[in-house]
Amino acid sequence: MMGALSNALGRGGARLQLDHFSPIRIARVVLWVVALAFVVEGYNRHTPSNDEWVQHTYGELLWDFWLSGTTDKTFLSFSNLYLYGGLFDLIAAAGTRAFGWEWWPWRHLLTATFGLLALWGTARLARLVAGKTGEVIALALTLLTGPFWGAIFTHTKDIPFAAAMVWALYYTVRLADHPERLALRHVLLWGFATGIALGIRVGAVLIPFFLAAGLVINTLWPRPCAETPPADGFFSDNPPWGTRLRTLAHRIPDWLGSLLPGCAVALAITAFAWPWSVMGWDHLWLALTKFSHFAFDIYTWEDGERLLNSQVSRFYLLRYLLVRLPEGVLLGLLLWFFGVYGCKNLSRFAVKRRARMRVVVFAACFVLAYVIATRPPLYNGIRHFLFLVPWLLVLSAAGWAALSEALGKAHGSRRVLMAGVALVGCANLFWVAWVNATLHPYEHVYYNTLAGGLEKAEIAWETDYWSDATRALIPAIEAWLAQQPPGTVANLAYCGEGFQIEPWLPPNVVIVDDWDDADLFLSTTHDNCHYVLDGKTIATVDRRGVTLAVLKAVRQDRPFTTPIP
Repeated sequence: MMGALSNALGRGGARLQLDHFSPIRIARVVLWVVALAFVVEGYNRHTPSNDEWVQHTYGELLWDFWLSGTTDKTFLSFSNLYLYGGLFDLIAAAGTRAFGWEWWPWRHLLTATFGLLALWGTARLARLVAGKTGEVIALALTLLTGPFWGAIFTHTKDIPFAAAMVWALYYTVRLADHPERLALRHVLLWGFATGIALGIRVGAVLIPFFLAAGLVINTLWPRPCAETPPADGFFSDNPPWGTRLRTLAHRIPDWLGSLLPGCAVALAITAFAWPWSVMGWDHLWLALTKFSHFAFDIYTWEDGERLLNSQVSRFYLLRYLLVRLPEGVLLGLLLWFFGVYGCKNLSRFAVKRRARMRVVVFAACFVLAYVIATRPPLYNGIRHFLFLVPWLLVLSAAGWAALSEALGKAHGSRRVLMAGVALVGCANLFWVAWVNATLHPYEHVYYNTLAGGLEKAEIAWETDYWSDATRALIPAIEAWLAQQPPGTVANLAYCGEGFQIEPWLPPNVVIVDDWDDADLFLSTTHDNCHYVLDGKTIATVDRRGVTLAVLKAVRQDRPFTTPIP
C-alpha cells in the first residue's frame, strides 16, 4: 500500500511539475513579458495628445477644489471639462504636485499602467467565459490589436476608461452568474470598478443597466445545473414561465438590498473624481445628452469622404471596427457566432458558458445598437469606443477557444476543415504581428486588409489624428539647425498644439502662430495638413510606404531672426 501511495504521489508530483511548464502557462508568461517590455520601451517615445495639457490642468483644478475645502470652484468654468470625470487627471496631477514629475512622461506611463490593467481584465473576462485557452488567446489578440494596444500611451481618457469598463463588466458577469445570491466581495469590487469608470466618463452609467439585464436574463433563462435544467429555447416553457417570473419577482428586492454597498462605493468614487456630477440630481443626464449633441464641428474621414462629425453615417463605428480590428479577431467573432447558432461541435462549448457569455454579448450589442439607432456625432474613428474593443476580443477569443476544443473531438473532413481554419488564424496572427512591427511605435494607425492596409487607409480613414509621429522629426530639426549660422533663431509652424512638441525643441526654435513667418513647417499628414504650406521636404516619418509626418523648409529666402546673444 505504501508503495502504491508513493507511486501515486510521484505521479501527482510529476503532473504538478508538468502543469508548471504547460504550453498555456508558458504562453501566458511570454505574452505578459512582451506586454511589460512594450510599456518600458515605449512610454517615453510619444507626443502628448492635443488636449492632454488641458486635461492635466483640469486635474490640478480638481485638487484646488478639494484642498480648498470645496470653496475653489474654478474647475466649473474651465472649458467644458466639468462634463467629464477627472479621476485619471487627479492621479496624474497628484504625481506632478507631490513629486515634481514632468507631466507628459508621467501621464503616458500612468496611461500604460491602465493599459496593463485593461489587458489583465480582458484576460480574466476571457478566462471566465472561455477557459484558460480563451484567456491566452485574448492576451494575444489584445497585444496584436494595434488600434487598442498601440493607444495605451497617448489616449489618456480612453484607455483608463476601457480598463475600468472591462473590469466592471467582469464583475457584472460574476454577479449575474449567480443571481440567486450576490457575493458581497463581488458587489464591492463591481462598485469599485463602476465608480472608477464613472469617474472618467459618463458612459459608465450603462454598467448598472447591464447588471440588471444580466440578472434578469440569467433568472429567466437559468444556467445549466443539477437542480435547474437550462431553458430549451428562448420561448420555451421548460422551466415553466410562471416559475421563472415568480423567481424573478422574489429576487428583485434581494438584489436591491445586496447591491447597496457596491452602489455606495461607486457613488463615493464618482463624487470625488467628478464633483459636478453630484451637484445636481440631473447632472448625469445632462452630461449624457450634451455628449449626444456636440456644440462644435470636427472633421473626420469615413471610407474616403471628409465629413463633419454630425454628418457621419449611423454605421460609422461599425465600419471602423470592421477595418481596424485584425482579421483574426473578426474571424474569431464569426466562429463564436457559429459556435452558438451553427456547428454542433462548437455549440457544445457555448452551452457550458452561455449564462456568462450572453451578458458580454448583450453589453457589446447594446452599445453598437445604440450608436446605430441614435447616430451621435462621432470622430477619430473608434477612439471614444475603445472600451468596446476588449469585449469584442473576449468574444473572438471564445470563438477560437471553441474551435480548439471542438477540433480535438472532430473526425474526418470536419476535422480537416477545422484544422484549416485554425491554420488560417495562426497565419494571420503572425502576419498582424509583422505588420505591427513595421508600424512600431505607431501601431495605433493599423488597418486590416478590408481597408487595404495603411497604404489605402491614409486617403480613406483617420490615421495619426494626434500628430504622434511628429516628435520623431526633432533630430531632423537639430540637423538642419546645425547647417545654419551659429545662433540662428528659426520660426516653426506646427500643425498641432505647441505644447505637444515644445519640450523637445532646441531653444533657438520658436513656434509661431502666423505661419507666414515660418522658416520650418512640421506637420502630420492626417487630414492633409502637410499640404497647407509648400516648401522643400527635409525629412519624413514613414511606415509601410506611407508618410505620417513631414518637416519642410518653407522660407529659404527670408533672413533669419537675430542670433541669440
